[in-house]
Amino acid sequence: MNLLVCFAFILDPRNKKQFLEIILDDHYELEGKAIVELKKIHIKNELKALYEDSCLSSTTSSTSTLRKRSNSNNPTSTTTNSNHGDRLRNRMKKSQTSSSSISELDKYLGESVENFDTNGSFEILLWWKVNSLRFLILSRMAKDLLAIPISTMVSESVNSSNIDDFAEVLDTELDSTSDTSPEQKEDANETYDHMDINRTKRQKIDDVLENVETSMKKDICTHPGTIVGMCFKCGEKMDKKTGVAFRYIHKVLRLTKDEITRLRERDLKNLFSQKKLCLDLDLDHTLLHSTQITDLTQEEGYLMNQSEHTQDALRESLFKLDSIQMLTKLRPFVHTFLKEASELFEMYIYTRGGRAYALEMVNLIDPKKVYFDSRVIALTDCPKTHHKTLDVVLVQETAILILDDTERVWGKKDKENLILMERYHFFASSCKELRCKGYKSLSELKLDESEVDGALARILQVLKRIHHMFFDLELGDNFTGRDVRQVMGTVRGEILKGLTHIISIDGEHERCHWATQQNKFLVQPRWLEAANYLWKRQPEEIFVVIVKEIKENT
Repeated sequence: MNLLVCFAFILDPRNKKQFLEIILDDHYELEGKAIVELKKIHIKNELKALYEDSCLSSTTSSTSTLRKRSNSNNPTSTTTNSNHGDRLRNRMKKSQTSSSSISELDKYLGESVENFDTNGSFEILLWWKVNSLRFLILSRMAKDLLAIPISTMVSESVNSSNIDDFAEVLDTELDSTSDTSPEQKEDANETYDHMDINRTKRQKIDDVLENVETSMKKDICTHPGTIVGMCFKCGEKMDKKTGVAFRYIHKVLRLTKDEITRLRERDLKNLFSQKKLCLDLDLDHTLLHSTQITDLTQEEGYLMNQSEHTQDALRESLFKLDSIQMLTKLRPFVHTFLKEASELFEMYIYTRGGRAYALEMVNLIDPKKVYFDSRVIALTDCPKTHHKTLDVVLVQETAILILDDTERVWGKKDKENLILMERYHFFASSCKELRCKGYKSLSELKLDESEVDGALARILQVLKRIHHMFFDLELGDNFTGRDVRQVMGTVRGEILKGLTHIISIDGEHERCHWATQQNKFLVQPRWLEAANYLWKRQPEEIFVVIVKEIKENT
């Protein structure tokens, strides 16, 4: 019996405990009254335990915040006193939640159920938001549990706003766990008839309950992942650190390695059926550039005072975000890039910025939520502290391309998937960050990248080339064994195919003289770097090396 489904059912104010008990009575009618009562007791106890844990977590969080404020106002306060105070408050809170005083949970369950619209228009999360002042702890629990799609917890996909569907899901879940033996029914009924006689009989209830739960887990659950510390398949309590956190999907969701592998294999088949790959996109300096308003230079003052005389391209791509006191400039060609790339790739945003900032930026480049859906990975969603990782992307690495302006933010094994992007420096703050003295930013020069032949336009052609080679039907229609990293290497090799250049720093070696005599190109190392960086052969005359006379030994 999946406790997560039962808890979600109870936290629907149209159902509460009463309707759940009716369903349990109806479903387990043939198994005996004792079995039904034991299941009700088990659900009630587990819900109460979850509520008390939430109370303690809330208290710890509040006292921690108060302690920080107190310490900031009184630097001489000691950690020892604060920790002692926390322990006393936790003991007090635990005493309160276990006492006879009415808790939020008791108050909620004691109130009448809400009337509902049979058309399924009732908004559960909105109800909890409106009533959050009355139920501070329960509203947080409800937000965590009810925000999870029911299809995450069971195999059937239903509309969780429809009460009939919700009941059907619960009934289906009960069917999957109804496997009690006749011997257990007999023992349970005997126990129920004499439940109030003495402690020995009450102890037997606990023994039967344990046997019932054991029998319900006859088909051993593989525990593919957890939500709020419980397996989302069978409801068993698990270590809260089990598996890998996927916070961008749900803040309390964790998946095991086996489940991640299963999901990646499934999604890969789905991608290949659409002839798509996966593309992870960085935000800052790749798709856009942001700066704090306070960091604007005097020469950039015109950006704050746009008028009808301002160029249309600038007016349509520059955004002032008062809520975070920032200016954001979208990179030229970004909308066309996303539109065309979305036809070939399933796209993620992967940034080292905070989640609130990331969502603000995504709202600018994808206001209709066409391209990314919930696939936005921010700093707090990344399990690695110092670098990005593909561990939290639910696609196999053999089908992922990364577009980023910074190589060092990626782990060693993921750099094979990386296409290094030319950085977009629009605001002057970039020059300060990179200590580029003597350089003017694009905004200071009142210039911008080309819409037609800019960095995004060029890299889009590279992506199209890689995609075309990966899904080349001349190699067959089975794409499973292909690796996009090998295709990247092939495309990169095409850039310098058939070329013979001599690379030199100072032009003093004998081979430099040989190159001029043989009419070979003599270029600086930066020519090779630029060709590799821009995925295109660069004009040799820009990187030419002057041949110097070789000094004879005396």
